[in-house]
Amino acid sequence: MSRITGICSLYEPLAFLANRIRNLNQCDLSDTSIFFADCSSEPTWKTVKTIIESDCKFQYQLHHFDERNTLYYTWAWVVDRTKDTTVYFCNTNVDDIQEPTYHKKMAEFLDQHLGVEIVACTWLITEIKGQIWPPNAQSASGPNVDRTMGHFPMWRASLHRAGLNFDQRMVAIGDSFFWSAVKKQYGRSALAILDEQLSCYLSHENNLYYTAKGPQGQNGEAYDRCIGPH
Repeated sequence: MSRITGICSLYEPLAFLANRIRNLNQCDLSDTSIFFADCSSEPTWKTVKTIIESDCKFQYQLHHFDERNTLYYTWAWVVDRTKDTTVYFCNTNVDDIQEPTYHKKMAEFLDQHLGVEIVACTWLITEIKGQIWPPNAQSASGPNVDRTMGHFPMWRASLHRAGLNFDQRMVAIGDSFFWSAVKKQYGRSALAILDEQLSCYLSHENNLYYTAKGPQGQNGEAYDRCIGPH
């Protein structure tokens, strides 16, 4: 059992994977298992598997899907298989990086604030690929609990054991609907911000936010907002 499960969804990730593992090897992952959920093509998958098995210096799990699935399908799939054996989840985007104490500090915050279900941190923003910590960043941003928890939240596995989960149809911004459902059920105070810059978001043209499409080719964000709760 790992106290923290980091969900890392992989979709043709070879431009970022080796560097992301370099960053994770920097981090204190003594209580963390990274779950790689790969939806890549078969040739890419073979390379992905080789890189992960040879480079990771931390506990991990690895699964390959035979077909492309939505981001939130993979999240829900990992959650369903680990929610009874972990305490906290966090997403582990392959193109972003985290400060080495991110996992420890976020989990400690939730340990100490029992009324908080989700905590998010502020983040740096860069357009420079291939960095590890500390990054050369051009700006910074942070979560807004009235809109979204941003790119780097950590949340309690007990939310999923209580029946809340990600909508598997979502392709780009389904997590925002999950955070909204948590806020509706547990109150605004259940969402908190740790005001430390513990992460760095890579802004680039292939980010899922810009490229994800709905089943009929719709813009991903527009599609998610159309089918999401109102």
